[in-house]
Amino acid sequence: MELMIRLRAPESKPDGRAGAVPRAARVPRGAVPGGLAPSEAMASTERVCPYCGEPPGPAVFCAACGRNLAAVEQLPTRAEWEAGASVAAGAPPAAAPTLSPAEATSAFLDAMRAAGSPGTTKLAMPDAPKEGLLRRTPEVEGWIVRPVVWDDRDDPRHHETGLLLTTGGAYHRINSQIRGWGQRNFPVFHDTAAAEALDPPEDGRLAADLDAVLREHGAALG
Repeated sequence: MELMIRLRAPESKPDGRAGAVPRAARVPRGAVPGGLAPSEAMASTERVCPYCGEPPGPAVFCAACGRNLAAVEQLPTRAEWEAGASVAAGAPPAAAPTLSPAEATSAFLDAMRAAGSPGTTKLAMPDAPKEGLLRRTPEVEGWIVRPVVWDDRDDPRHHETGLLLTTGGAYHRINSQIRGWGQRNFPVFHDTAAAEALDPPEDGRLAADLDAVLREHGAALG
């Protein structure tokens, strides 16, 4: 008896051609097939927060650690961040900050005064009572703990107020106005300090912000 073998016909495409892959099985463009993680090369070129090494997200403040990234010109790649972190690999890990806002402020002031109070700036305080016979607008001196952040430097419309810590230990809100309308140097941002003193912020970011100011001006807690 002659044995007959029936071959299975190849799966056909919608247009009649053989060998099509079902639409549900196709991998979307840009996705990694099989649920695999991105390649090491791709991960090493990912831009990360310079403070915590995590993806910062699209906002001004890092989505992972909350640090203000407005003054960062370019975020490091993960490879660059890990290379910098490896320098201190032999040092014991730093303990998480446990200072209260008031304690962090006091420690900051002590360190800055011991270093000669570097990095202070003066801002006008237009809503404070005028001083002297000439009724001049008073000024306040201190450190910019959080700068004013505009949504767009070329076409500014909205901004987030900043935070100033005076040399006397008081916090004040920093306001900003746009000047130079119709002029070649537009926009010009004019920052001033509000007269009303604020309590130290309880948002969990203050200690890190103060530490960043200390490092920026070469002071150290000690």
